[in-house]
Amino acid sequence: MGWSVITLMLITCVSVEDPQITRCTPILEKIIEVQDHRQRELVTFRRDLTLYYQNAMHPWEFRAKRDIWLTTENILASEANSLYETAEMDGCFDMVDWE
Repeated sequence: MGWSVITLMLITCVSVEDPQITRCTPILEKIIEVQDHRQRELVTFRRDLTLYYQNAMHPWEFRAKRDIWLTTENILASEANSLYETAEMDGCFDMVDWE
């Protein structure tokens, strides 16, 4: 799901008083936070990858940074997945017109 859809849902949530929206807003905000964190980590890793391909970073240093990125990405991806599942179970996406 695109972040813009979630952002739009949050904007809608602010203007409507509804128990489902009250329940879903924190979950959707956390999804955005985690996805933004993943994006920042990816930008950093791509910078390291570029340095490595330019021979500006030693292979052992790159491997260490890659391992850290992979661990972080797996943790964040799992967290995002769990949040999406929670949002789905709570009906947070029912208000989205998917067409």
